[in-house]
This record gives sequence, C-alpha cells and structure tokens, in this order.
Amino acid sequence: MPTTPLPPEGEIEALRAERDEADRRAGELARKNEHLEDAAQRRAQWLWQAKKDLGYDPDISFDHVWAEVLRGRTKAEADVEALHGREQHLTEMLHRENEARVEAEAANARLMEAMFMIAKEQCTTHGPAGHRRAIEIARQALDQEAEG
Repeated sequence: MPTTPLPPEGEIEALRAERDEADRRAGELARKNEHLEDAAQRRAQWLWQAKKDLGYDPDISFDHVWAEVLRGRTKAEADVEALHGREQHLTEMLHRENEARVEAEAANARLMEAMFMIAKEQCTTHGPAGHRRAIEIARQALDQEAEG
C-alpha cells in the first residue's frame, strides 16, 4: 500500500492556524446570530403583548394597529385643539364678567357716595325731618340693591 507523504511541519501549523481562525469566526457568528435571534424574539413578544394590551388580536398586523393609533392621535389632537378654543372662549367670558363686576362695584360706590351726600344735605337743610327722609331713601336704595 502506497503511503502519502506528510506535509511539512510549517504547512501543518499554517493549516492549524487557519482552522483555529475559522473556528473563532464561526463561534463569533454563532454568538451574533444568537443575540439577533434573541432580540427578534423580544421584539415579537413586545409587539404581541402591546397588541393584546390594546385589545387587539395578537395575530393582527401591526400595520393595522399603527394606522388606528395614528387615527386616534389625530382625533385626540383635534379634541385638544377644540378644548383649547373652548378654554380661550371661557377665559374671555370670565374677563368680560370680571370687568362688568368691577364696573358694577364702582357704580355702587358712586351711588353710595351720592346717597351719603343726599343724606348729609337732607340732614343739614331739613333737620330731623331731613334725617328721617335720608334714612328712608337709604332703606329704599338698600332694598332695591337686595332685589337686584
């Protein structure tokens, strides 16, 4: 039986180094592949759970879910805009109401000052009868204010 001659020792070492490098690369690729598969599985699990939490069948397409989410967002933005408009309207109404209250209080103060001046004039000019008339006028004014 013929024997095959053995390759020189340098060639054997080169083949071993090449084999070791191929083995290292294969291990690195296996680890990367495992990491990618794990990440893909986590994403798929997250999507499945997110669809389930939102009340969708987990087997429904994410594109369908996303389209509905975007429609909901558009509606929510419109609702917020409408509420903002309503808030501005109410703020304006409140501002006008406050202005009217301030004007009413100022008018009331002017009325009270006028009543005081009339009462003073009545008392000075007409004596005790004027004093009674001033009290009567003040009571009428207070009654009208209480009714209004």
